Amino acid sequence: MDCKMESDMDDSTNTTCQSVDGGKNTSQVQQASIGITIEDLQSAFDIQNQYIKAALDAKLDKRFPAEGNTASKMTGNLGSNLIPSGSEHADAAINIEELLQQRTNLSLECQKLQATNKLSRQRIIHLETQIAKNADLAAQVNAANQKNANLTQRMAALRQMLVPPAENQILDSEIVQRFCRIRSGIISLVRQTWRPVARPTTRSADMTPEQLMFVANDLTYDRLRSMVFLLIHKEIFHARPYGLGDAHKEFERSVRKVENYLLRNTPKENEGSIIDWRNATFKVTEGLRDVEGNLPQHTRRYIWWFLSVVQTSNPHGRDRAIQRLQAICDEAFELSMMIRKAKDCIYVESCEFAVGTPFSDHDGGMEDVTFAKADASHKRGTVAYVVYGALVKKPKDDLTRALVLEKAEVAVYH
Repeated sequence: MDCKMESDMDDSTNTTCQSVDGGKNTSQVQQASIGITIEDLQSAFDIQNQYIKAALDAKLDKRFPAEGNTASKMTGNLGSNLIPSGSEHADAAINIEELLQQRTNLSLECQKLQATNKLSRQRIIHLETQIAKNADLAAQVNAANQKNANLTQRMAALRQMLVPPAENQILDSEIVQRFCRIRSGIISLVRQTWRPVARPTTRSADMTPEQLMFVANDLTYDRLRSMVFLLIHKEIFHARPYGLGDAHKEFERSVRKVENYLLRNTPKENEGSIIDWRNATFKVTEGLRDVEGNLPQHTRRYIWWFLSVVQTSNPHGRDRAIQRLQAICDEAFELSMMIRKAKDCIYVESCEFAVGTPFSDHDGGMEDVTFAKADASHKRGTVAYVVYGALVKKPKDDLTRALVLEKAEVAVYH
């Protein structure tokens, strides 16, 4: 190397000398001044490229070992692989733009989904809050209802302590409905139980005067209806029962005597006090009431015995007929109890007082439903007999005024 440097120095000295001499051109002077020729630079670049190529080959061999590519194979086309052509460059640019646009669209969709998700979560939180509030409100409503029920019970108890309970009010419509039901029951019973013919096997000696008088008339279904009603009226409605039964028979007789005495001796203007006395008596004797209904049973047995002088239409239907008659007597007894507990004076009128009198005198409270054949002893246009009585009401505030709730049904001679 020393020899080379010495050679270089000699060359430099020679070049200097030549420059001084002015015998060489400008390029030679420049090369002589730096001591490096173009060939030296080219050689240095070649060496450097070899080093770079070797390093690149080593890296490529490490990166693609499975493909069997060597550095020598790839470096030959390195320039063409790294530098795309014009058309390929344009396609790549278009693809990049499409990808960028898709990325932008996806970003917008993602932002929308995130916003929707946020709103959904807010809505869920709101609903959960409302559910919690509704549960609290339901608990409050239940508590308020329970409190209201307790207060209602307490108010009812206080009201009962301060104000006496109102008496049971009996409606006129209920009384009329029972009255008409008894009338319909009698019509059906008579039609299906008896025939309007006297029983031939019954001897006159075995009959009472009332039975003899009954069969002596021309028997009709209407006369049979009349007799059933009159017997019910006699045993139940006219008797003014208190329903105390056989166990307190004597006591009930005494109470009835007192009521009858008051009715006979109390002035008309004071008859309202009799109603008060009767209602008070019903309250006092409530615990002595006859729950077995002895009076209706007695009435049923009496009617069945009385009409035994009449032929039955169906001997095999005797038990059924007795049951139906018992139901009618029970209904009459309940009606009697109902009207005697009323605040007004309501009663069932038999209307027997009208028999033999002109029908025209009673047309306001009676209705002619059938006719009877008149003979020399009867006058036409007069009442022959009562088929079914009337339902009358006298208001307590004016007992002199009689209101006919249901007219009586009568037969008139013609």
